[in-house]
Amino acid sequence: MIVGVLGLILIVLGWVLGYKQVPNLRLASLYFLGSFFLAIHTFFVGEYLSFTLNAILTVLGLINLYRSLRKVRSC
Repeated sequence: MIVGVLGLILIVLGWVLGYKQVPNLRLASLYFLGSFFLAIHTFFVGEYLSFTLNAILTVLGLINLYRSLRKVRSC
Protein backbone atom coordinates (compact mmCIF):
# COMPACT_ATOMS: atom_id res chain seq x y z
CA MET A 1 0.00 0.00 0.00
CA ILE A 2 2.78 2.45 0.87
CA VAL A 3 4.56 1.75 -2.42
CA GLY A 4 1.32 2.42 -4.30
CA VAL A 5 0.73 5.72 -2.51
CA LEU A 6 4.33 6.74 -3.19
CA GLY A 7 3.85 5.94 -6.86
CA LEU A 8 0.63 7.96 -6.92
CA ILE A 9 2.38 10.97 -5.38
CA LEU A 10 5.32 10.78 -7.78
CA ILE A 11 3.09 10.49 -10.85
CA VAL A 12 0.95 13.45 -9.82
CA LEU A 13 4.04 15.47 -8.90
CA GLY A 14 5.60 14.77 -12.28
CA TRP A 15 2.39 15.73 -14.02
CA VAL A 16 2.08 18.98 -12.07
CA LEU A 17 5.72 19.91 -12.72
CA GLY A 18 5.17 19.43 -16.46
CA TYR A 19 2.08 21.66 -16.32
CA LYS A 20 3.81 24.76 -17.74
CA GLN A 21 3.31 23.73 -21.37
CA VAL A 22 -0.16 23.83 -22.86
CA PRO A 23 -0.74 20.59 -24.81
CA ASN A 24 -2.49 20.63 -28.16
CA LEU A 25 -6.23 20.11 -28.16
CA ARG A 26 -6.15 16.55 -29.53
CA LEU A 27 -3.71 15.35 -26.86
CA ALA A 28 -5.59 17.13 -24.06
CA SER A 29 -8.90 15.61 -25.21
CA LEU A 30 -7.52 12.09 -25.45
CA TYR A 31 -5.77 12.34 -22.09
CA PHE A 32 -8.85 13.67 -20.34
CA LEU A 33 -11.16 11.01 -21.80
CA GLY A 34 -8.67 8.20 -21.18
CA SER A 35 -8.19 9.20 -17.54
CA PHE A 36 -11.93 9.61 -17.07
CA PHE A 37 -12.78 6.15 -18.42
CA LEU A 38 -9.95 4.54 -16.46
CA ALA A 39 -11.21 6.22 -13.29
CA ILE A 40 -14.69 4.81 -13.85
CA HIS A 41 -13.29 1.34 -14.54
CA THR A 42 -10.98 1.25 -11.53
CA PHE A 43 -13.78 2.44 -9.25
CA PHE A 44 -16.11 -0.36 -10.33
CA VAL A 45 -13.46 -3.07 -10.02
CA GLY A 46 -12.52 -1.84 -6.54
CA GLU A 47 -9.00 -0.58 -7.26
CA TYR A 48 -9.34 2.51 -5.10
CA LEU A 49 -5.70 3.60 -5.20
CA SER A 50 -5.73 3.51 -9.00
CA PHE A 51 -9.10 5.24 -8.96
CA THR A 52 -7.67 8.06 -6.84
CA LEU A 53 -4.77 8.53 -9.24
CA ASN A 54 -7.02 8.48 -12.30
CA ALA A 55 -9.53 10.84 -10.69
CA ILE A 56 -6.73 13.34 -9.98
CA LEU A 57 -5.38 12.96 -13.51
CA THR A 58 -8.89 13.42 -14.90
CA VAL A 59 -9.16 16.76 -13.09
CA LEU A 60 -5.72 17.81 -14.32
CA GLY A 61 -6.68 16.63 -17.81
CA LEU A 62 -9.84 18.72 -17.68
CA ILE A 63 -7.79 21.76 -16.69
CA ASN A 64 -5.43 21.16 -19.61
CA LEU A 65 -8.38 20.67 -21.95
CA TYR A 66 -9.72 24.05 -20.86
CA ARG A 67 -6.28 25.63 -21.35
CA SER A 68 -6.00 24.08 -24.82
CA LEU A 69 -9.44 25.34 -25.83
CA ARG A 70 -8.55 28.80 -24.61
CA LYS A 71 -5.32 28.73 -26.62
CA VAL A 72 -7.15 27.62 -29.78
CA ARG A 73 -9.79 30.33 -29.40
CA SER A 74 -7.20 33.06 -28.90
CA CYS A 75 -5.40 32.21 -32.17
